Parts: sequence; C-alpha cells; structure tokens
Amino acid sequence: MEESISRVTDLVLAVKTYAYEGKGQHQSIDLNKSIHATLVILAHKIREKQLTLEKSFGADLPTLSTDCQGLNQVWTNLLDNAIDAAPQGGRIRLKTWLERAQDTDRDDVWIEIEDNGPGIPTECQSQIFDPFFTTKPVGVGTGLGLGIVYRIVEQCGGSIHFTSTPGSTTFVVRLPSA
Repeated sequence: MEESISRVTDLVLAVKTYAYEGKGQHQSIDLNKSIHATLVILAHKIREKQLTLEKSFGADLPTLSTDCQGLNQVWTNLLDNAIDAAPQGGRIRLKTWLERAQDTDRDDVWIEIEDNGPGIPTECQSQIFDPFFTTKPVGVGTGLGLGIVYRIVEQCGGSIHFTSTPGSTTFVVRLPSA
C-alpha cells in the first residue's frame, strides 16, 4: 500500500511539473527534474516492455532561465520513440551534462537519449525531422513527433542531431545554458 501511495504521489508531482512548464513567459527549468517528470509519466511503458533504464544525470547542470516553451514535449517525443524502438527487455540510456560551447564563454547543456532498437534505416535518415514522415507502421505514428522536437529545440537556440545503426540510435540535444 505504501509503495502504491508513493507511486501515485510521484506521478502527481510529475504531472504537475510537466503541466506547468511553459505556462509563464520567462521560466527557470531544472532540466534533470523536467526529464525525470517525463520518465515518471512514461514509466508504465518502460515497465510493460521490461526495459532497463540507465540514467546518468549531470549534477552540475544550471537551472535554465529561458523564454523557451515545450521542452517537456521534446523529452516525451524522444523517450517515447526510444521506448517504441527498443526491443522487449532492451535498454534505454539517458545522460545529461554541461560542456563549454566552442569559441564562447558560455556553457551548453547536453542531453543524450539512446536505445538499442533496430536503428533508423539509412535511406530514411535525411527525412527524419520532416513533418508527417514516420518509419512506424500505418496507423501507429503520425510523423509529427520529431518535427515538433526539432522546431522546439531550434526555438530554444539549441540543436539536435542523431546517429543510428542497427542496435543503437542516439539523439543528442544541445541547449544554451544562458
């Protein structure tokens, strides 16, 4: 019973964090907390597929002070795709870290999400961020998720790229810390 109450409490807090991000004009976002809230919301899918989740959250991440909205949607779309791609009993790796931006005095925050699924076919990789493009079967995907991710990350002044081979697809998001 205590475990159930704890799970419900975690879920309510995660939904609250998730729902309130982006409600104001200017906001401060704890990136690790934002990603954690998304993981709590998607936990049922992770459990259903019996996935191993390997998390390495950077302890030195600054709070993002930004006008950017929709970062929770970025984590939701990327993690949901990774969960879908990973095989039953597979794994997802999640890492956040801080790194000095090249040729600047600014630090950037980096987020990496990797799954051990079949990979994105080479012939599809150039279209992966195009609206309505999907590698999922008809009726399963809308093809909007990664296009939305790309747009939000760009609006936040960041960038996103990926690498994919059979057995490993990794999406890396870079966001300016200030």
